[in-house]
Amino acid sequence: MSLFMWELVLVLVVMVLFGYMIGFFTARAKYEERYQEKIAKLTNIINEKNAAIIKIKSDLRLLQRLHENDHGREHELQQMIEKKSKEITALRERQHEIEKQNSEILKELEMIKHDKELLLKELEEKRQLLSNQDNIIVELEQKIKELTHEVK
Repeated sequence: MSLFMWELVLVLVVMVLFGYMIGFFTARAKYEERYQEKIAKLTNIINEKNAAIIKIKSDLRLLQRLHENDHGREHELQQMIEKKSKEITALRERQHEIEKQNSEILKELEMIKHDKELLLKELEEKRQLLSNQDNIIVELEQKIKELTHEVK
C-alpha cells in the first residue's frame, strides 16, 4: 500500500473513533439528566408526604385538645376522628403508590447505572483499539521510513 492509502486509513480510523467518543459523551449526559430528574421527582414525593403527615399530626393534636377541654362535644369529635381516619387511609394509599413509584424509579436508576457501566466498558475497548491502531501506525511509519531509506 502506498503512503497515501495508509494516511487515508489512519484518517478514517480516527474519524470513527471520534464519532464513538461523541456518542458516548452524549449518552452519558442524557443518563445523568434522567438521573437528576428522578431524584427531583423523589424529593417532591417525599416533601408531599411530609406535609401531609405534619397536617395530620396538627389535626390530631387539635382533636386531643378538644377532647380534653370539652367532653360534651363527643359527636363532633367522633365525626372529626372519622374524617381523619379517612384522610389517613387516603394517605396510606398514596404512600403505597409512592412506594411503587419509588421502586420503579430505583429499577430505572439501576438500568441507567448498568447502561453507564456498559458504555464505560465500550469506551475502554475503543480506547484500547485506538491504542493498538496507534501502535500499528507507528510500526507502519517505521517500516515506511526503513523502506524509503533502503530505496535511496
